This record gives sequence, structure tokens and C-alpha cells, in this order.
Amino acid sequence: MVGTALLNRFKVGVITTITEDIKRVSAVDLVATIEGSIIEDCAAALDQFFFDAEAATAHVRPAGMMNGATTQVSAGASIEQINTDLKWLLQQMLTIRARKPVLILHPLTLAALSMVTTTGTGVYAFKADIAAGKLAGLPFITSDLADPIQIIAMDADSVFIGLDLPEFDASSEAMLVMGDDPEADEGTVQTRSLFQTWTSAVRFIQPVSWGTTRAGAVVAITGVDY
Repeated sequence: MVGTALLNRFKVGVITTITEDIKRVSAVDLVATIEGSIIEDCAAALDQFFFDAEAATAHVRPAGMMNGATTQVSAGASIEQINTDLKWLLQQMLTIRARKPVLILHPLTLAALSMVTTTGTGVYAFKADIAAGKLAGLPFITSDLADPIQIIAMDADSVFIGLDLPEFDASSEAMLVMGDDPEADEGTVQTRSLFQTWTSAVRFIQPVSWGTTRAGAVVAITGVDY
């Protein structure tokens, strides 16, 4: 399948400040510690934005993968109903002839599936499939930032992500505008001179964007309660 996706350039940005007093008395490399925390927090935030159903906002963010996605409410928690859910997801991927279909689910959902047993025999119905890394013949990925009452099926071949290397810069002389609303009037925000207050600032920028090349590349079962 050949397709195109227009990826507008967006950025995740973080600025934090550190007083020179704290830097000098810290027993660790405080800047390196803060940079590590920013990367971890932004990675989690990006996962949440990627999976959500929010529409695109011009100059701010791309649409979440679930925006406009076809969904179906779970049939239920019995083995037969779970198989109905998985069969529906598989059918959606077959309908668009997905080249790299994958399931995405929360670790708790996978754990619940691993404990489902057949009536009377106590055999774990999905244990062998999970051990093989597949459900209904589709490989799966777990994410603790996925919705625990949702299972997503996605054609990874139709999803494109643009991700540049994260960039850090530091300054002890800049003038900071202490607010996150670029449209705010000057009189409603606080400015701070780093030089005057003997403070350093660390700025993080992560250029990123994503999109799909065709409709139907992302679908989901909702209301999962296995």
C-alpha cells in the first residue's frame, strides 16, 4: 500500500529554573538529574497525546490516534465474547489489508486475559498465545499509558512518526516570561531576569509529529472489563 501523510512540525517544550545556591550545595549533578526527569515526563506525555482522541490544534499538536477511529463496545468477559472482540479487531485489519497489524493494550488487560480459564477444565485459554506474543494471530504491545478498558488495533505500516533528537540549552542571562500563554498581555505575566536573580534555566525542545496515511488504520474495542 502506497500513501502519504502530511506531518506538520510541532514541538514539546519545557523550561525550568534552578538557583545557583541549590546547584552549589547539591550532592548530585542537578542539571543532569533534571534533564533526565524532563525526558521521562515528556516521553510519558507524548504517549498520552499519541493515544488520545483529541482533534488536531493548529500550531499546537497533531490529532491523537483515536481521533475519528472506529470503535466497538466489548461483547463481554466470557471466552466466547473475548474471542468476538479479538475477531472484530482482526477483521478490521484484514479489511484494510494491514501490512503490519499490531494490538496495543494495557498491562492489566493482558494480565486479565492471561488468567481467563475455560469453564470446567480450568485451562488458561490465552496462555499459549500470550507466551508467543500474539492474540488472535496479531502481535501485541503493552503500554501502561494505554487505556485499561480499551484494546487498540493499528496498522503500523500506515502510521508515521516524525521525531527529532531532544535538545537541551542552558542560560544564566536570559529574561524569562513566567507563563505558558503566548497570547497573554504583558501586564498579566511575571518576567524574571536570570542574571539578576542568580538563577540558571534549562530549556528542553522535542520536535515531533505523527499521522496516518489512510482511514481505518486505527480501530479499538472499548468498555473492556475482562
